[in-house]
Amino acid sequence: MSTDNETAREATAAHATVLTKLQKIIPEDMCADLEALDDQALLQRIAQSEANLAENEEAQKADEELQAMKTAMKELKAPYREAAKLQRAIQRYCHELRAARGVV
Repeated sequence: MSTDNETAREATAAHATVLTKLQKIIPEDMCADLEALDDQALLQRIAQSEANLAENEEAQKADEELQAMKTAMKELKAPYREAAKLQRAIQRYCHELRAARGVV
């Protein structure tokens, strides 16, 4: 049975591991700036980041070239999706026939 101190050390180690992984994505100077923020400022930064994500998503939706490319990709992939759908249906049909015959 772990003690409260062991649990706290494990939690701290887990956070350190996650922070190390995130530091590989976030520029070093930005990590330093974030580390200097107090808890309230961190909450504000989280909200700002969420607003930035929403703005980015809206920009993607408004990008006509991107939307045209997505439509083209969807159309190009359609025959492959249909072929895969057919093969999955065949597999399922075969399983159901075997089950109906009492073979499992």
